Amino acid sequence: MKRSKITELTLRRVSTADQVAELLRRKIVSGELGPGTPLREVELSEAIGISRNTMREVIRELVHQGLVRHAPHRGATVTALDELDLESIFRARRILEIAAVEAIAGRGKEAVRSLSPLLVRLERALRSGDGLARVETDMDFHSALVDFLGSDRLSDFHRKLLRELRLGLALVDHRTLNKDTFVRDHRRLVQLLGHEDTAKCRKWVIDHLAASEETLRSFVTNAVSGKGK
Repeated sequence: MKRSKITELTLRRVSTADQVAELLRRKIVSGELGPGTPLREVELSEAIGISRNTMREVIRELVHQGLVRHAPHRGATVTALDELDLESIFRARRILEIAAVEAIAGRGKEAVRSLSPLLVRLERALRSGDGLARVETDMDFHSALVDFLGSDRLSDFHRKLLRELRLGLALVDHRTLNKDTFVRDHRRLVQLLGHEDTAKCRKWVIDHLAASEETLRSFVTNAVSGKGK
């Protein structure tokens, strides 16, 4: 008896909710749906041609991704960060990421093996001009760093912080980045981790996050004043 060909197939099922969530995610990170834009459940479900239950599922997923916020009596809106949000998020990131590079002491080779593939992905994303892929790979890089703390709870909390920043990071024009400098900066940290130079690693985290926070702060200020997208 011949083996069924069905057993050799790999199927990828994508639900309607997943497809709609990806569609809206692209519109949000491209700036087509700007920060503060209301996502009205009834209007969207009718316009897209899906049930309200499916639309609720979509909104829940976008909230989980940090792209949308949902408030009682106000409904869902595209996430709009303010300066207090940035200050709070980056304060927490500094604590976690500094602790992470300190925790890597004695495991430098392991850190290099873990982070090096992400450098390749980061360079590929920058060369392709895919701003969203660049943001997500950068987030993965920092998440992998915090994973060295060995705490699922701390890793989950750090990923939540990054999800809140995702929209702001995606809307910063990737064309203004110096691609070579951006990759070289991350490669420098991997080299320092390999050499287990904790003091320089700590300084790298402080300087890198300060620059990122300042870039986002400028974006938020311009958006509020009406100069942004």
